Amino acid sequence: MSRGRATLLLWLVLAVTLIAYAPSLGNRFAMDDRVLAKAVLDTNIPNPMVHELRPVTEYFSRDYLAGEARTPSYMYRPLTAWSYALVYHAFARHAGDDEAREALPQHIVNLLLHLLGVWLSYRVLRLFCGRGPSLLGALVFGLHPIRVEAVANIIGRAEILPFVLGAAALLVYESGARKRGTDRAWRWATSAVLLFLAFCSKESALAWAPFLLVVGIARDWPSRPDARLGSVLRARLPGVLAVTVPPVMLFAVLYARMIGLLTETPPPVYYLMNPLQHEPVTTRIWTATMVWGYGLLKTLWPWSLSAVYGAGAFPILSDPMDWRFLAAFGALAGMLVAGLLQVTRRPVLFVAMATFLGFGFITSNLPLPIGVIFGERHYYTSALALSFVVAWLAGSLAARRARLAGGLVLGAWLVTATVVVWNRGPVWRDNETLFFHDVRVQPNAARLHWAAATLSKDPEIKRRHLEAAVAAFPNFAAAWEQLGFLDARANRVADAERCFRRGIACPPGMDFTDGYDLHYNYALLLIRTGRADQARQHLEAAARLRPFQLGANVATEIQWMRKTFPIPWILKLLEIGEAGAPGAAPWSLHRGMLAWEGHDFRRAERELGKTISQIRARPDLAWAHYCYADSLARNGKRRAAESECERILRREELRQELRARVERLKTSVGG
Repeated sequence: MSRGRATLLLWLVLAVTLIAYAPSLGNRFAMDDRVLAKAVLDTNIPNPMVHELRPVTEYFSRDYLAGEARTPSYMYRPLTAWSYALVYHAFARHAGDDEAREALPQHIVNLLLHLLGVWLSYRVLRLFCGRGPSLLGALVFGLHPIRVEAVANIIGRAEILPFVLGAAALLVYESGARKRGTDRAWRWATSAVLLFLAFCSKESALAWAPFLLVVGIARDWPSRPDARLGSVLRARLPGVLAVTVPPVMLFAVLYARMIGLLTETPPPVYYLMNPLQHEPVTTRIWTATMVWGYGLLKTLWPWSLSAVYGAGAFPILSDPMDWRFLAAFGALAGMLVAGLLQVTRRPVLFVAMATFLGFGFITSNLPLPIGVIFGERHYYTSALALSFVVAWLAGSLAARRARLAGGLVLGAWLVTATVVVWNRGPVWRDNETLFFHDVRVQPNAARLHWAAATLSKDPEIKRRHLEAAVAAFPNFAAAWEQLGFLDARANRVADAERCFRRGIACPPGMDFTDGYDLHYNYALLLIRTGRADQARQHLEAAARLRPFQLGANVATEIQWMRKTFPIPWILKLLEIGEAGAPGAAPWSLHRGMLAWEGHDFRRAERELGKTISQIRARPDLAWAHYCYADSLARNGKRRAAESECERILRREELRQELRARVERLKTSVGG
């Protein structure tokens, strides 16, 4: 095939890919887009890493979740995070509250990066195959449905960007390997920079470093049939080390610096997200191998896609003789052996094997557990293996009948893939569209049912999804709490109590709840059914779990607490809260108010005096200010009480009833 015709067909491949993915451009923000790529979070608080274009050094010194401002993480993807801010400030800064307008430029960038990835995949395939087979492989790369999970989801850029930069680094490095002197030095320096940027896009891009050596072996060894592997390595290894070691070391230094700047230790991944974080090493190995085998199956047969897996989606294997582990291990080990045997005869198959296993291993949960048990978007790069195989078959089938059969199979695969990509893209439009669709695709994923329940406004639909969530994952404490809340509201007391007790019994670390709501809502149910004494232990447990929330809400909670419990016990509850979060809430204020209501005016003066500056400054604490002045008066400090009354009366927003009480108090102490 001539170069001109190949160029024309490559443009056609890019056009077909563009058309297939075009429906995803109408998407808004879904899932983690809303906390990582959106300028204003759902809490109406600006995301500082997107809403403001900060100095580039700040992106390279913060963790990936820095803009979310909730919990720190060990994820380090500064270039990806910076790209969200750059796109927002260049194209969407004036979108205002129009979420679709803000999201559109981000989706366009994802699609353009994917098109660039298709072109680069063609160039990588050309290292081993002819123009025609490489075009077919590039078409498979562009239309593979597994990649729509990265393209249609804005944060999927963390998969696309490393591929684009890593593939470019590989091509530049290989071009330098055929040069000498200054030409080689410039190319290899450029390759090193591209590799560093790939690493800064996502940590798993580190797999590109050994992949350079894999490609070098596959290109050099077959051309020297009498050579040994040692001589090929001696020829290639110095160049690979020269290009890969500096960016790896620089990335390691920056990553270590980011970890050192964290103000607190990142929490472990919830069992709900990735059960393998909490299982023994052997169980993790058996299960992760099975899941990796599932990823191989999805690479070949990618018709049913889901945004979420997690607890319930896969069985947890504890027996190495389980047929699912054995089947996956056999497939992966067979691929490894077959690839190694083909390194000199069919190097493209060796590279295909190394692509799938090398890039897949780092996110397989085998070396270390990661944030999720499985994600189709993680196969954006490793699924390039299928393109290598397709390109090899296209160039190897000589018989006309075999070529015809292969063409029909590939044509059917590509048509189906195009339809799946076209239909799947708009599913990522927003959370509601995504979760209600995917919960039907992956009915065993507890987190999907939780998401659907959270979004549903119909109590019965909400209940069905919550029941499905706890059926898939029995230790889903948050789902049990919501079921108990629904039952309590429907006056099904026995069912509500059963749900609350089941949720409280769940081991910690299973999901995102800390148990506060379970204990607190169960306490309310007990009080409502005349069991206030039993409620005390659950309120105390809630105070220990989340003392800061107790302190923030106690002003309103005391209104019913003082009608139900004796004041000494409420004071004990405040002491429990203060022990867990000293200085996090105005504990003295609440103790002082309770003391005033209990006619312990000396303690009221002492406790309210500790927070008097806050009391004076806040309009909503005018009543507490009056209680302090009244305590001073009752303790014989008439002049101080009169002074406080004057301060209160200077408040413009003072309610008329309270103003009258303050004036009477001032008159009494002044007389």
